[in-house]
Amino acid sequence: MWKKNGDFWEKKLNGVIHCESEVSETHGIEIESILELHQKTFGRKEVCQMRIISLLAKVDEDLCIGCKTCEFVCPTYAIEVKDKMSKVDASRCTGCWNCENRCPEHCISMIGREPFIARVDPREVDQDKLKALCKKAKLHPKQSVCGCTGTKAEEVAAAILKGAKSVGDIGLMTGASTGCGEICLQNCLRLLEAGGIKYKPHKKGYQNYFKIKTIFEIPEEVFKKYPKYHFEEDKKLLEKMIEIE
Repeated sequence: MWKKNGDFWEKKLNGVIHCESEVSETHGIEIESILELHQKTFGRKEVCQMRIISLLAKVDEDLCIGCKTCEFVCPTYAIEVKDKMSKVDASRCTGCWNCENRCPEHCISMIGREPFIARVDPREVDQDKLKALCKKAKLHPKQSVCGCTGTKAEEVAAAILKGAKSVGDIGLMTGASTGCGEICLQNCLRLLEAGGIKYKPHKKGYQNYFKIKTIFEIPEEVFKKYPKYHFEEDKKLLEKMIEIE
């Protein structure tokens, strides 16, 4: 059982308390290893820590000036400035640290919360539709699309089939795209587009949601013009890698 010890959420496992992150100790957060919870939920012991939502943004209202920086950088739009004060929607916060890291007034801190897992089970959706969506996005269902969480394409596809309409929705449902946002963002956009969703950047966000062209979208004339880059060979190899048996 998880228990609260002061400002810490912790759990005993074989008599040892493990930290989720060494850095988190400086912020007063000490979360014990969630191996048992992860094993129960995912069927494996490898831990993708950002899937385990154990932190929550907290605003110091005495320091907040309502500059909206936090609102602009939140990947799941969990913060909104109202009456010159940042307000956090705990139900949407994934504890990603973006707001805390970028607040110019240092008025946001991350506090412990009772941990829960951000997870969409791919088995709960139509498998033919899931595979078709991944194939259209040129991604193998078992391909990892988020380095921070280890989220696979099939889970993002399942989230879209369950109603996700944006990268923010996907992040809230799966945890993907709430870390660095470097690789996963493009994969999420590809899957959204394959699902018939033309996503546009949020008006209130700094998130740069533009889609980068992949080798599958490079015109054939470019292949022929620059043969030394072996585009054709690369494309064939990638197509073979994403084949679904």
